[in-house]
Parts: sequence; structure tokens; C-alpha cells
Amino acid sequence: KELKGIQTVTAADGSVYVSSSYNQGFTFAGKDVTDPEGLTSACVVKYSATGEELWAVSMEGAATIYALDADTDGTLYIAGNFTDAVKYTGTDGVTAEMTSETVYSAFVAKISADGKVEAMEVITPAADTEIEGSFLYYPTASDIHVTPSKLQVEGDKIYVSAIFCGDVAELSWEGAYLNVFDSMYMDNKSAGVFSLNKSDLSDVKSVATVQNTELVSYSQYCPETLSFVADNSAVYVGFVGLGNLTLTTADGSQDFTFAMDGEGSNEHAFVLATIGETTTAKTFNTAAHSNLAATYNLFMEGNGDNLIIGGTYYGELPFNTELTSGELNSTIFMASVKKTDASVNWAYTGESETAATCMTIASSLQPMLTPPLLT
Repeated sequence: KELKGIQTVTAADGSVYVSSSYNQGFTFAGKDVTDPEGLTSACVVKYSATGEELWAVSMEGAATIYALDADTDGTLYIAGNFTDAVKYTGTDGVTAEMTSETVYSAFVAKISADGKVEAMEVITPAADTEIEGSFLYYPTASDIHVTPSKLQVEGDKIYVSAIFCGDVAELSWEGAYLNVFDSMYMDNKSAGVFSLNKSDLSDVKSVATVQNTELVSYSQYCPETLSFVADNSAVYVGFVGLGNLTLTTADGSQDFTFAMDGEGSNEHAFVLATIGETTTAKTFNTAAHSNLAATYNLFMEGNGDNLIIGGTYYGELPFNTELTSGELNSTIFMASVKKTDASVNWAYTGESETAATCMTIASSLQPMLTPPLLT
């Protein structure tokens, strides 16, 4: 099987945490990790700064880790999703179980620097009961899910972004159920950011959601990708989407409408929202282009007074529309944007016409005055 969920983070002392999935037993740091008997399970392992194997924490069952971050003292926080029942075991030998019935729930775990699972929070989605009872909505198990994409430690909070379908009661998130001419319901994917207390993963709260709640023609429109940066009292949320999208925060809602020609070409604009006591947003518009383009990828990191935004794009680059990608292929980009007013310091592309899939950068970026060289 193809394994997934490979993520890394480096602690302040130079030790390295690595997450992955696994589908057979293995030995790490002299201890056996149980064979999950055909399931693709999740684990996180720790190496010392010199590469010595230190410990492994396993999550036996159908689980995947998608994001992780470490605190200054080496405490690790991970986020992913799972279904059915998953047993997790720390280095102290304590085993516990989390359950999710038939949907893919999200989990956030706190793991000490020596590998003990100190806290676990599960966030479970569910189909709207009234819509499910209409006999016009037939979701499969994988259709209802919360799938984390990024986790960041900031102050006394943990922030997590996720794609979701269905309702999420813990966050008061409602799915984007679209009534298709009274013949069926479609649950269009939505994106959101939520926070938890760092101490014990309690007090789960929504920071923002981005979703489409209006049926447009025969096509479904949605946030394609979303990332964020938490910085002191503000959370900067960036997303690329198409169609009519609504950003919802504690401050209220803002609507965005992106160009469509009715023949399969759509504008894939980038929106940067600054969420604090109030919410402001700036849209970086582009020309509409074919839906055949590869899906966008996106990451964001804080860098002093600026945000570093990168990933892949197709068509016009939102931060400099004079920069364009190759035909029907995505191109790597990186841009620097001021936190104060979202003005662009610089934007750079890889000028490649080969298909690009994803890109990440280290969280310890030093201030940059000139664009980096991408290879």
C-alpha cells in the first residue's frame, strides 16, 4: 500500500518528530509496534538531534496524521482523522481508545517530549438529520468527515485548519448542503479554522469557516485550499476558491463572488482575511480560466511583519497577474505580503510548466528582503 501522512517538525533542542502511516508491524527504538492486521494506521516517532531513535507512539486502526507542531519545551501536538475505533499507546504503555462510528472524525493529541499521550480531543461530524431524512441525501462513510490540514501552536492556544463535510456540533459548523432541483442534496466541501486550549485541548472554538451555500448552475463551487497563520491576537486566513463563497467569523459574515463565464471557466482568486477583534479581507483577483487546471496547494508562514505565502497556482498568479503558469499545468510560487495592509512586497514563480503538487517551508524563516531562488 501507499503510505501517507508523512510530516516532520523540529523541536528547539534539535530533536525531530516524524509522522507516517503504516500497514505492518515494525520495530523502533528497540520496541515492537503492533501489526494493524491489514489496516493503514498512524504513528509518530522521535529522533534525537544526532539521529538516534528515541520512541514511537502508535495509533492502531484506520487513522492518518496530517499536521503537527512542537512547543518550545518539546511537547508535540498532532492532528489527523480516523474512523471506527483506534487504539493509541504512549511510551508509558498506557493504551486508550477513541471511536468515530462510521464517519471520519478529526482528532488533536498532545504528546509529551518523552512520548506520553497527555490529552486527546475528538471532533465528530454528522449528517444533518432533517436532510438525511428527506430521502434525497445518501452520503457514504467517507463523505462525512473533518480532515485537518495544518496545526500551529501560538501562545496558550492550538490552531487547526480543516476541510469538512457534514455538521460539526462541537464547532457549530453546518455543512453546505445544496438542493439540486429538489432531486438530491449534495454536501459541498467547506473549510475552517478552530482553536483549543494548549494545556488540555479543551474549549474547542471556531475561528472561521469558508463555504459555498448556493447552487450555481450544475457545478459545485467551494474553497479549494486554505491555510492560516496565528500571530498574537490575530489569525491570518488565506484561501483560494471559486464561485460564491462566504467567510464567517465571530465578527459576522463576508461574501465573495468570483467571475464565471458559464462555460467551464472560473476565477480562482486568493482572499487574505485578518481576524482579530474585527475582520478585514482583501481579494487578489485573477482572470477566469479552465476548470481543468490542477488543484491549488497553499501554505502560509509568519515572517516578522510579513506573511510568506506559497504553493502552486494555475493561470494568473493572484499576487502578480503578469506572472502566469503553463497551459493546464500548475506552477510553484512564493510571495511576501505585509500583515498590516496586505500589500505585496514581492512575488516569485518557479517558471516551470511541469505539474507541481505541493510545497512546504520551515517555520523558522529568517526575515527575507529579496525573493528566494526556487529550484
